[in-house]
Amino acid sequence: MSLRYQIHLRILLTLLIVLSLGGATLVLQARQSVAKEVQSSVQLAVQLIKLSLSKIPDSQIDNTVWLREITSLKETEDLTIQLKGWSGQRLQATKPRHLDQTQTPDWFVWLVANPYPPVSYSLNTSDYKTVQVIINANASDEIHEAWQETKVFFGVILLLSSGLFLAVNVIFRQVLQTVETILKNLTEIETENYQNPLPHFAITEFQRIAQAINHLTSTLHKARQENNRLTLHSLEIEEEQRQTLAQELHDELGQSITAIKVMAVTGKKTAGNQSEIYQNIIKVCDHLVMVVRSMMKNLHPLILTELGLSASLHDLISHWQTRTADLKISLSCDEEVDAIEIKKTIQVFRMVQEAITNTVRHAQAKNLLISLSMHGTTQKSLELVFADNGVGCELPSLSLGFGLLGMQARVKSLNGNMQIVTAKNQGMKININIPCPAKVENSVMPIR
Repeated sequence: MSLRYQIHLRILLTLLIVLSLGGATLVLQARQSVAKEVQSSVQLAVQLIKLSLSKIPDSQIDNTVWLREITSLKETEDLTIQLKGWSGQRLQATKPRHLDQTQTPDWFVWLVANPYPPVSYSLNTSDYKTVQVIINANASDEIHEAWQETKVFFGVILLLSSGLFLAVNVIFRQVLQTVETILKNLTEIETENYQNPLPHFAITEFQRIAQAINHLTSTLHKARQENNRLTLHSLEIEEEQRQTLAQELHDELGQSITAIKVMAVTGKKTAGNQSEIYQNIIKVCDHLVMVVRSMMKNLHPLILTELGLSASLHDLISHWQTRTADLKISLSCDEEVDAIEIKKTIQVFRMVQEAITNTVRHAQAKNLLISLSMHGTTQKSLELVFADNGVGCELPSLSLGFGLLGMQARVKSLNGNMQIVTAKNQGMKININIPCPAKVENSVMPIR
C-alpha cells in the first residue's frame, strides 16, 4: 500500500469519524432543544390561561370567547387546545397552524421527536359546570427549524472538510513529490551515478535531508575518483615493478650468467691461468648476490621479518640519510612496537617509507621527525607522527597525492584514523592512530 493511499484513507476515516460524532452530538442537542421549546410553549400557554381567567369572574366565563382569545395569541399557534365537559364529552377544540414540512426527512423526525404528554387544566363556566382544558403540544415546527439548522451546520462542516481535505492533499502531494525525487536520487546513487544532486527544497526538513544527501553524494564521488586514481596508480606501479624486475633479470642476471658460462667454457678449453678465471667468476657471483638482495629488499624487506619493525625503520632511515644529506631524519620508536602483529607491521613500515618519500620530493624540509609510540593498557593503540619543517600548504587547498592517498587507504584498512595539520610555510604534521592488539605469536626470528 502506497504512502499516498494510506494518507488519503486515514484522512477520509478521520473526517467520517468527526462527522459521525458531530452529527450524533447535533441530533442529541436538537432533541433536547425541541423538548425544551415544546415544554416552554406548553408552560407559557398554561400561564396565559391562568392569567386570563384570573381577570374574569367564574360566572362570566364564556368558552367560545375565551378559547378564541387564547388561540389568537402567537404563543399558542403550535398548540392544540381542547375543552371537555365534566362527563368527558368534547366541547370544542382548536387546530394548530399548519406548516409545509415535507422537506423534513422522516428519519430526522424519528431521531429528534419525543413523546409529549398533554397538560390539563380545570375551570368553571358561566353555567356552574366544570370543564377540562387539555393542551397538546405539536413539535413539528420546532423539528423543522432544527432540521434547517442541522442542514446549515452539516453544509458548513462538509465545506470546511472538503477545503481541509484539498489543502492537506495539496500539501501531501508536494511532500510525496519531494520524497519521490529523493528516492529517485538515492536510486541513482545506488547505480553509482553521482552527477545529479538534489535541488533546493522550500521545506526546511527536506532541505536538510537534501544537503546531507548531496554531501554524501559528493563524498562518495570524490572517494570513487580517488579510489580509481589509486587503483590505476597501483596498477601502474605494479607494471613498473614488473618491467624493472624483468630489466634487472635481463641485464644483470642474464649477463652475469652468460659471463659465468663463457668463463667456464674458456677454463675448460685452456689450461692456462685458471685462478684468474675463478676470481672473475667469484666477482660475478658476488655481484649477482648484491643484485638479488637489492631486488628482494625492494620487493619485501627481509629485515622486517627477521629483526622487527624498530630495526627495520632504523635501517630504512640510515639508507635514506646516505642518499639525502640535506634532510635530517630523527626517529623515536618505542620497543613495544615490535609486539605488533606482522600484517600491521608491514603496513606501518610502508607508511613510513611513503612519508619519507613525500617529504624528500615535495616538502623541501631540513628536518623530519618520525615518532612511534604505544598507548593504552588493555586496548593498545599505535600513535604514528610525522612532522617536518617544510613549505607546507593551506589545508583547504590540500590535494591528496598518491602518496597521501596510499597512506590514507592503509590507515582505513587498519581501522585507524589519520589527521593532517599544515599551513603555508609552517610545515606539515600527520597524526595516525591505529588500534594494535598484541600479536599472538612473536614473528621476529632470532639472529643467526
